[in-house]
Amino acid sequence: MSSRNALLWEIHSKNIFKGYIFGTMHVPIGVAFSDFGRLKEAIDQCDVFAPEILLHSDAQRRMGAHVHLPNDFKLSALLSDRKYDKYKAFLRKSFGLNLELFDKMLPLFLLNYMTQQALSTKADNPVNTMDFQLWSYAESVERELSSMESMDDHIQTLNQISLDYQLRSLGSALSNVSKFRSKTLQLLDLYQNQEIHKLYKLSKKSIGSIKDALLYSRNHKMAANFTQLSTTKSVFAAVGAAHLSGKNGLLHLLNKKGYRLSPVKLDLR
Repeated sequence: MSSRNALLWEIHSKNIFKGYIFGTMHVPIGVAFSDFGRLKEAIDQCDVFAPEILLHSDAQRRMGAHVHLPNDFKLSALLSDRKYDKYKAFLRKSFGLNLELFDKMLPLFLLNYMTQQALSTKADNPVNTMDFQLWSYAESVERELSSMESMDDHIQTLNQISLDYQLRSLGSALSNVSKFRSKTLQLLDLYQNQEIHKLYKLSKKSIGSIKDALLYSRNHKMAANFTQLSTTKSVFAAVGAAHLSGKNGLLHLLNKKGYRLSPVKLDLR
């Protein structure tokens, strides 16, 4: 494995330990790997645990208010009857999902459910996502809980993704389910091989015109937040693996700020 192929990176500044940054995949942890003992050890070494956003119940309730379509819209009204029935049949057959339960939800979140269902056969116990499981562990060992971006910033990013773009993305996924599954499994394979640059490139290609909002802008904010959080405390930062690589990736941005990052070996398979 190349030295640059790593999901976990140890961070120092002027020979002072500042923490770790870890690339997650927003799926149940058992999908990607079964033993995250090394991650627990890394969290134990740090003062603060910081995923992308806060994951406690109050924050999630606030987030829940922003997963629905605006202005009481419904997918059943936004789509033609023919297209809605077609999508409904595809979702039930290919993912075991009932479109009626997602009628008021933003297509972006429906796509996330589809991704998890596409991978669920690889998980022994597909419960909470990796992010939540790491958060729960950090909470159990009484680490300070923070986040790499504010909830306001995260919601603002979601609001930048047009409904038209989300509907087109949903249509593209459902018009070629085998391609959607194949790309999802390809991302998982790259993740398990810790090929973070290839994963970044594939993710960037898949989100196309919204890469500035979803990746680049957020990366710069998260790099600034890590600097602030780690001023006096060590931080375990957990962000989506696609945020790590590239010239606008967190590894490069933190390096430019004077941090020294060293890859840490993880056995994911």
